[in-house]
Amino acid sequence: MDLLFIFNALLTIYSLLLRPITGDELVLSDKPLNDETPQHLAAIADNYLTALLNAHHLTADDNPIDDQNTRSKRSPQTYGQNGDSFTDNGVHRLRSIVPLMTTCEASVDFTTIPFNGQTYGICVSRSMGQKSAKVSVGAFTNNGWQRDLVSWSVIDPQKVVAFVDEDKDSKDPNLYVLVADSAGSDGTNLYVINKYNKMITKEQLTINSKWPTAIAVWWSRSDTSYHLAIANSNAKDSTQSFKSNTSVYHWKQTYFDRYSEMTTYYVKDICPFNIHSNEFIAVANYKAGPNQMAVESELIDTQK
Repeated sequence: MDLLFIFNALLTIYSLLLRPITGDELVLSDKPLNDETPQHLAAIADNYLTALLNAHHLTADDNPIDDQNTRSKRSPQTYGQNGDSFTDNGVHRLRSIVPLMTTCEASVDFTTIPFNGQTYGICVSRSMGQKSAKVSVGAFTNNGWQRDLVSWSVIDPQKVVAFVDEDKDSKDPNLYVLVADSAGSDGTNLYVINKYNKMITKEQLTINSKWPTAIAVWWSRSDTSYHLAIANSNAKDSTQSFKSNTSVYHWKQTYFDRYSEMTTYYVKDICPFNIHSNEFIAVANYKAGPNQMAVESELIDTQK
């Protein structure tokens, strides 16, 4: 097919699309397309781009006949202390975002949650040099990030989750934090922080798990309570099958009660979600063995 024919067809289509927006004032080219020279084609392209720019600047006042099909011209705006403009000819460009504050180093996961009348942030960091891996609980204040209100050491953290529930005895809200530490073979601890930012130690709050690689907590609409899923593994240095299990628990105000279990394969992430009244979790299986990557992720109905 002739190149000039294709070019003419495209220009015709563009003119038909633009005509309802800009009216009869938009002219793509005032020259017949009878010249195939690069100079003439470049001139046509220049005319077309100029027409687009003119159409963009048309407002309802410029074209009162077709008020509904014309758009208002956007005025340039400036951002930042130096007054640099991030717009050109009314077209907005991406803004440069400056970090508000810093939180923690070598972070592998970070989550936020409303607690104690503030927004709390929980960060898990890998070991770095002489520094061990740790969990740091802080709060966002008017003066910036108030870090390390509470912190504790971990070994090989993968994921952190948190939820807020009232204490069964005092009725005050507590912040509950769980970390999937893939180096832990003797359970996952449930750390409890009260409104005075003090750690509450309760040994009975250890949840049965073995080398967990992923964890998720969610609020169930069906029973108006929290649920938890922990993906176990056979340790990273396993030379056998990575087939393991993911356990699902129900929060009973003072402990988690396991009610379901499913077969999974070295889970990298767990994502709970709901569609209307139906609740699901998406499980990201990573691999079934050291060299067995052909394993599918799964979508599981938690109510069956």
